[in-house]
Amino acid sequence: MIVNRKLLLLIFLSSAFGGYAQEASDAKSAHIPPRTVLERAQKAFEKIADLQTTFHQVIRQANGNIEELWARMIVVKSTAKDHPPNSSMVLELYNRPVPSVKPEKDAVQEATDQKPIKIYFADSGSKLLYTYDPEGNSLTIERLDESGPLPEFMQLAGFLELNLDDLEKKVFLDADVYQETVDGVACYRVKIQPLKDMRGIEPDRLIWVDRKTNLPQKLAVIGETRTEIFFGECLLDQGLNTEAIVPEIPQNALRTDLTAGRQKANKE
Repeated sequence: MIVNRKLLLLIFLSSAFGGYAQEASDAKSAHIPPRTVLERAQKAFEKIADLQTTFHQVIRQANGNIEELWARMIVVKSTAKDHPPNSSMVLELYNRPVPSVKPEKDAVQEATDQKPIKIYFADSGSKLLYTYDPEGNSLTIERLDESGPLPEFMQLAGFLELNLDDLEKKVFLDADVYQETVDGVACYRVKIQPLKDMRGIEPDRLIWVDRKTNLPQKLAVIGETRTEIFFGECLLDQGLNTEAIVPEIPQNALRTDLTAGRQKANKE
């Protein structure tokens, strides 16, 4: 829910980190329960038919090395009154910055046609995740589930059913919610910690939620390695449908299907 398995966002990350977050210098206590922040975020997503955004992922290693990725993401929800709503998502990863979906009027867009290094397509109806590697011309199909250390965003986006009662059986929502500014946006920061028996195994996760729109502004996993995702501006309710966002995959792509009892690979 990041995503060469390093991408946080998307339940697509399999790395685990431990540790404790340092508070930002402008942080001040907010008198709001953490559950209320997540409930507002959930309700905000429920009202959205489609969403387009970009984000920037930064991984800071303990040795000082920094890895960066940029991405474009589109989420489309069905108009049917499914519970939870059926959602589709396409995510394109890049190794250099991509223009905002809402560029400023006089902004100069990049002249070269960037090509993604990975493309992900997820569909909550089929519960499948498709990963296409353009360089290797390979497609991997696997099941979309709650694996990975950060399923919360995918739950909020409608890919996984979010039940806050069930969530609180798995994690601890820190009672201390803070007001912080992220890229000039006033946010609530909620810390999500593993239960005691998973401390040191599962990471602490942080989510910053825009106090005005109730949409995520930043996500983080904290430890010796710190991974952060910063979201750009969003375009909402542009009338998109699932068919419009399904990526085109070459017919001769090498397919690997991990959904069957055994791995199958064939060329089509």
